[in-house]
Amino acid sequence: METYLEENFISFIRWEDLEGKSIQYDDWDVSMKSELDWNISQLSKGIESFNLPINPPQVKSFNHVVTCIDPNLAKSYYIAFLALSLHNSKNYKQYSLNHLSDNDKRLILDSRSIFVAKKFEGGYFMAYDIIGRVSPSDPMIIMRFLIEKSILGIDHRCTIVNLLNWCKTLYHYSGSSTKENYIDHWNYDGFPSVGSVIYGTIKKSDHFQTVRHYTAGCHGTVGLICLILKVINIPVKKAEAAHHSQAIFNSINSFLSHGDDPYNSDINKPEIDYTSIIIDLSKYDEWYIKNINPHDYIGYGVSIVKSHNNI
Repeated sequence: METYLEENFISFIRWEDLEGKSIQYDDWDVSMKSELDWNISQLSKGIESFNLPINPPQVKSFNHVVTCIDPNLAKSYYIAFLALSLHNSKNYKQYSLNHLSDNDKRLILDSRSIFVAKKFEGGYFMAYDIIGRVSPSDPMIIMRFLIEKSILGIDHRCTIVNLLNWCKTLYHYSGSSTKENYIDHWNYDGFPSVGSVIYGTIKKSDHFQTVRHYTAGCHGTVGLICLILKVINIPVKKAEAAHHSQAIFNSINSFLSHGDDPYNSDINKPEIDYTSIIIDLSKYDEWYIKNINPHDYIGYGVSIVKSHNNI
């Protein structure tokens, strides 16, 4: 286990307990450390699953769409994601945690980048402000997806572009953000899980019963990107401008101008090169922070792709 825990990032491994206390790895109890050690040992043996649900069961029913997970299950998801992160850091040079800034290490290693503890609700909510509208699935589902779809690249930029190319297959959900509509699309009353989007679902009200990769709009797509890239230590932070979600790729100093960009009908074609869909981060401040009309630049990446591909 010690070979996976290096001094320059071990202090960023933190679990927030139900009381809201952030506990650094050195102060974890024996059971948490043992679970992490076991998961890493199983990864070394070629494990295919951590046996975690594709759709995490809700602690209780809410009137609005939200994901709230049992504390023990949330802990198991976190430890599984962490184990895979540490394993990939050691076994893939391009995904080493050593390459990341301190803030990016926190995004990958701290449980608060996924969950927010709510003692009065008796569970853990998804950290919407950081990760968007998404729920976790077994992280080995994500790892198999990355390998099977040939998304793993030679570096962060190549991998991000490969994933955004796959996102051409996504379908923006229709209708409003109600529990009934989410259940219709994903047969789940919380935020859509990574696994359900990757595998695809059949919308209950679809007379043609077509399997599609439905996503919860820009907020859901950014969340999907966050959790998928998390397992290979590519930090992604959700940002919002004009009530739309964007993805910030800190490790390559770039961003996605709108979560819906990859499946925009103007550029959603197999032959279109998506290299230019990610924009230098220097533009973010100019377009969305200082600009009094940031809405004008939502989805501007589509225009850049069209220009680069002479559309």
